[in-house]
Amino acid sequence: MSDGYSVVMDDVLSMAQTFARESRTLSGAVGAAGLSVPDGGDGVINAALSGALKAAGMATSQLAAVVGSHGDKLNTAYQKYLTAEQSSAQLCQELTSLVAGSGG
Repeated sequence: MSDGYSVVMDDVLSMAQTFARESRTLSGAVGAAGLSVPDGGDGVINAALSGALKAAGMATSQLAAVVGSHGDKLNTAYQKYLTAEQSSAQLCQELTSLVAGSGG
């Protein structure tokens, strides 16, 4: 810890879960078939609508992938913090046992 900064493990895990959930929500908003195009009554309008909806669908899919990636990174950070915390606690216990055992 430095300059008052600390990691709150529950918050990191919660953020990772939220990012994963929102990524799935975004992915589901577009669906595998993409967005359906309404009939604008004219071929040119239909083509423009199709292009715009295709671009919006691709952007939404990309956003879902990026949000999911950030969720994965947060989960990895959580796991690393957890491992470091457990390793530090184990080291502290071992050192305490050694000091207590040699003080006799």
